[in-house]
Amino acid sequence: MNPDHPLVSIQIVVHNGQEYIRHCLRAVYAQTHPAIEVIVLDNASTDATIQIIREEFPQARCIEYPQNLGMWPGHEKLLAHSNGVYIVGLSVDVILHPDFVREAVTVAESDPRIGAIQAKTYQYQSPQLIDGSYRESRIIDTCGFALSRGRKVINLGH
Repeated sequence: MNPDHPLVSIQIVVHNGQEYIRHCLRAVYAQTHPAIEVIVLDNASTDATIQIIREEFPQARCIEYPQNLGMWPGHEKLLAHSNGVYIVGLSVDVILHPDFVREAVTVAESDPRIGAIQAKTYQYQSPQLIDGSYRESRIIDTCGFALSRGRKVINLGH
C-alpha cells in the first residue's frame, strides 16, 4: 500500500437502480485519487442493475443479496468486504465530483481527530442525467446528517 495514496473503499448499496447506476459508477471511476476499490451490494434488484454492473463495470466487486436489507444495513454488510483505510458510503443516485475522494483523503489525513467527512450534496432530477445538466445544479440537497443519542439518523436541511 502506498502511504501517499491510502486505499479508499467506495461502497454502493442499490435496489432497482438501473436509471442511476451507470452515472454513479462512471463518476466513481473518474476519481482522481489513484487507490480505490468499488464494492456494490445489490439488494435483490428485479431490474437490469446487476446486468449493467457486470457488463459495463466488471472491475466492480458485486455482491448480490437475496433480499432487500435496506440502505444502512447493506452498508454494514459491505464493511466486511472493504479493505480501505477510508470508506465512502454511497447511494446509487449520488454522482461524485472527480476530485471528491482525493480532497476528502487530504482533509482526513490532515488531522487524526477527523472521524467522518460529509460532502456538500446538490440536488438534481433524473431527466437531468440525460442531458448532463445535473452538473450545473446549485440546489443543496442536504446539509448532512445528525445522529441522535437514540441512534436515529436525522437529515439536516433536506
